[in-house]
Amino acid sequence: MLSGGIFDLDNKQIRLSEVNAALEDPAVWNDPKRALELNKEKKSLEQIVEVLGGALVNLADSTELFDM
Repeated sequence: MLSGGIFDLDNKQIRLSEVNAALEDPAVWNDPKRALELNKEKKSLEQIVEVLGGALVNLADSTELFDM
C-alpha cells in the first residue's frame, strides 16, 4: 500500500516535469500570476524530490550495509 501525498515521489517527479515544461512555454510569461504560481510550485517540488530522492539513496545504502 502506498502512502501517497507528500511521499509519492513518482508523481512528484512527473508533476515537476510538467511544471518545467509549462515554464518553458513563452506564453506562460504573458500571465505573471500564473508564472509566479508555477515557479513557487517548482521550488516546492524540487525540494520534495531532492529530500525524498536522498532518503531513498540513504535507505538503499543502509540496506546494502545491513546485508553485508
